[in-house]
Amino acid sequence: MEEKQLQVKIEEYEDRKIELKKKDTESDFLLNDLQRVYQQQAEILEEFLYYSKGTEAERSARIDLEMLEDERTEAFRTFDAGKEELTELVSETERKKIQAEDDLLWLQKKKQTQKEKEDV
Repeated sequence: MEEKQLQVKIEEYEDRKIELKKKDTESDFLLNDLQRVYQQQAEILEEFLYYSKGTEAERSARIDLEMLEDERTEAFRTFDAGKEELTELVSETERKKIQAEDDLLWLQKKKQTQKEKEDV
């Protein structure tokens, strides 16, 4: 690859890394929002449980609360897997960027060596 191509690649990798980190930060906010929604739903169901003691509605509310907990667990598991993938993509992009920087340095040294040989 030529110097210019490597410099463009390095910039692309840096832009990609910044974009991925931004998505990671956004996912943190989404996760917090989701956590808050699940907490609010659980509080409503628990209050409903309290006021429906001894009725058929209590049984239904318990089932709904258990389903909500299962749903919450699965949602957070999915979010965690997604965050792990984002983290891996950031690391992979950083490795590619470093490799491109190393290639650029090697190419520049090679050109400098050739120039020095021609000057002699």
